[in-house]
Amino acid sequence: MNNQYQLSINSPEAKIYPERFLLFSAYPNPFNSIITFQIKSKDNFVGGLNIYDLTGKKVYAYNKIEIRPGENNYSWHGIDLKGMSVPSGLYFVVLNKGTQTFNQKILLIK
Repeated sequence: MNNQYQLSINSPEAKIYPERFLLFSAYPNPFNSIITFQIKSKDNFVGGLNIYDLTGKKVYAYNKIEIRPGENNYSWHGIDLKGMSVPSGLYFVVLNKGTQTFNQKILLIK
């Protein structure tokens, strides 16, 4: 059976609001020692950027980071909250902006 779906929205209510645009990316990914999180925003906000391992344990946290309009960069050096090097593996980066959450997978290879 051929299941093809097409979605079309032709409504005056269907608008794009660029003032709320947020782009969240990490590079290089996979990484060896340092990864940079790039956050592009159209507005100011204070958020949290946390890194979790596969078990859900918080490995690292940037609490109350201030994001300004434009490009914002934060780097992580593969260390935990105690300053110890974390092992190779898959990690999850979570950016919180109010009630919104943005997630990204990153891979540390040593």
